[in-house]
Amino acid sequence: IQKAIQSFGFAMVVDLHGQSHRPATELGYLLTTEDLQATDEVLDQFGPELYTKCSIGSLAHPKGHTAGPMTRKSCMTLSQVVRGQQSLGGLMETAGFKCIPSPNLLRPLQDETYFWGAFTCARYSRGLHWKAEKSEPEDLEVGASFDAGSRRVVAVQVEVETAVRSDPVQRTKFAAALAFAVQEFLTLHFGLETLAQRGGVTS
Repeated sequence: IQKAIQSFGFAMVVDLHGQSHRPATELGYLLTTEDLQATDEVLDQFGPELYTKCSIGSLAHPKGHTAGPMTRKSCMTLSQVVRGQQSLGGLMETAGFKCIPSPNLLRPLQDETYFWGAFTCARYSRGLHWKAEKSEPEDLEVGASFDAGSRRVVAVQVEVETAVRSDPVQRTKFAAALAFAVQEFLTLHFGLETLAQRGGVTS
């Protein structure tokens, strides 16, 4: 992670797991089931605390602001980053894999099990404080208050559904689709060269 930050100015952590309670892959960004019940309009109007809470919130910008603190290219609101067409879930849907949250599966139901993120996402997206003048990051307590503009790590917890994990062919397709979606997601926000442009991974 430190090498990625030194080389590119940012890092993305993908915490990969499996779950058996839903026929779709769950994407956790430290937004709870209750948080995701909000409409896009309401979600985008929440104060800076929700953007700071979300493990990819530093890529978004509240309405009325020009850009997120980490973004180099896009100007998306929180709802667009989390479940819009160009969100990680939206890109995975385009590749043929159902995900939640995404444009077609906006939110879990209130009484459903949903893995919305855990220690790894919190530790690296909210607890790693990078200062350019230092050669090493500064460790903070998870949830500690600090300037969101200094956050240089985004994270997602990926909980893959059983049908994908139990089928070797589907596993291979999913792995390729996830790699492609992550690359496209980073391209949208940071202007990285896409795998498609390089003739790389396809689903």
